[in-house]
Amino acid sequence: MKKGLILTLACMLLIAGSALAAPGPVVGDAKLLDTSFDKGVVISLDAFFAEHPLKAGDATRGDTVFKSPRVEVVLVTNRGPLIDLHYHATCEETVFVYKGQGEMFIDGKWTPVKTGDLHVNPRGAIHATRVTGDEDMNVVCFFTAPQASGNDKAFIPNPGKYEGTGIGAPTLLDTQFTKNFVLNLDQFYAEHPLKPGEATRGDTVFKSPRAEIVLVTNHGPLIGRHYHSSAEEIVYIHKGQGEMYIGGEWVPVKGGDLHINPRGIYHSTRVTGEDLNVFCIFAPPQAGGNDKTFLDK
Repeated sequence: MKKGLILTLACMLLIAGSALAAPGPVVGDAKLLDTSFDKGVVISLDAFFAEHPLKAGDATRGDTVFKSPRVEVVLVTNRGPLIDLHYHATCEETVFVYKGQGEMFIDGKWTPVKTGDLHVNPRGAIHATRVTGDEDMNVVCFFTAPQASGNDKAFIPNPGKYEGTGIGAPTLLDTQFTKNFVLNLDQFYAEHPLKPGEATRGDTVFKSPRAEIVLVTNHGPLIGRHYHSSAEEIVYIHKGQGEMYIGGEWVPVKGGDLHINPRGIYHSTRVTGEDLNVFCIFAPPQAGGNDKTFLDK
């Protein structure tokens, strides 16, 4: 009798464990899928850049890792002089410096940038990048939306004319920002800590009709599994560790990971170690301020 009860309980635990381990739902709304990805992905930037080095003689290399009608994500390695001063006629370009150091043309002047800097460039604002250190510069570029016809750059024929001013086409500026800017993630998170008792904090640092950038600190359990009906959500983990619901499973993530989640796909995040510092790019901003459809109550 006792032996039979033990066997029964063991079977029940095995079944329960199998159910918990079974993959959960991936697609929330298949009608929303319009990319080559039918699930979320996570990319270790360290591993990616190591596996995609510059070829001999090349000054730059860019690999598109995701593209939809709303956003294009390009991982770039730079060495030496780069593209001339220009502005974008149709999109924002946000550049995150993952490794290396250099200078970016920001608000009309060449500004030093380094690992951990986030450069936000509204369409119509003049920008460029050049490498100043001995090591290569690894950056992540987010175009929101992808450049029209693959290239929407308007080059500046007389760069000296624009020293001290960063605007190439004022009529294209449709955000609260009238210039491009750079912020350092370590400094930002230090100056914007969680308040006592808070589980999460999110600060919007940029918003246009095409993109919203939110810097977030997470502590403890987070929002339930959900999908977005209007926007892609791209999450870069700057520091910390946790798990993300990707492809129907909880996947360990850590600092240096980039999570790309197409609209219509279930995703979520939970903290498993120290606080997570992440930045999120919604492309475009969530319709009505919140386009989430939840799987979990």
